Amino acid sequence: MSIAIFNHGAANTTGPKVIAVTGESALPTSAREGTLAVQCSGVGTLYIQRLQPATAADGAVWIVTGSASEIAVNLTLQGSLYVYPLRSYHREAGAWVSAALWGYTGGAWKRSRHTLFDYGVFGGDTYSESESQGTVTPETDNLHITLNGNAGANQALAVFGAVDFTGREKLHVRGDVISNRYILYVSDTISHYSPILSKVVTADGEAELDVSAITGRHYVLLGQGGGLVMEARIYEAYLL
Repeated sequence: MSIAIFNHGAANTTGPKVIAVTGESALPTSAREGTLAVQCSGVGTLYIQRLQPATAADGAVWIVTGSASEIAVNLTLQGSLYVYPLRSYHREAGAWVSAALWGYTGGAWKRSRHTLFDYGVFGGDTYSESESQGTVTPETDNLHITLNGNAGANQALAVFGAVDFTGREKLHVRGDVISNRYILYVSDTISHYSPILSKVVTADGEAELDVSAITGRHYVLLGQGGGLVMEARIYEAYLL
């Protein structure tokens, strides 16, 4: 196995350990701090870098890095030389295929994702509410959002601020649509007008918005802006 780490110095024997697993249930009960696990059949050549490798053989694993991650890896096991894994890919039949990524940190496995809201628990981003003829109510395990008026300027939005999209692929949300719909917005303001991206959700369960083309910090808005009475409960929201 060979390793290429760009912009972070050369790998060495105390550098990141990467293992292949069939899924979350196959993660070992314990591991060396900083171990990374990729859902794939095996780890061939390993690339830990921001940009896609120019060439790679089948079986290679590419771990995309950024400026921050919930599963940061200390390359030296001392000092402060870190890489920040965001997501991983496995090379199959000449193509890069997205693969789940976990890191062993603080004595436990963590999935590589940036949490906004998780069944009543908020992540580290600034949270606020923007309401006009509606309500956004954090409850025990959900964000309960209602919009009672139907004027175009009205909104009921849970607002997550200063969210860094660099290196992220998807905004993932799980919720229940009690009445009509809710919308996922990525915006530079806390208004539903002129979002960078948006997606209407009309069914219970999981919804995803492709954010791979976005970089930098923006707002994530969950709820409804303008013109339609609605009600929804949001249980989790995170970036992959």
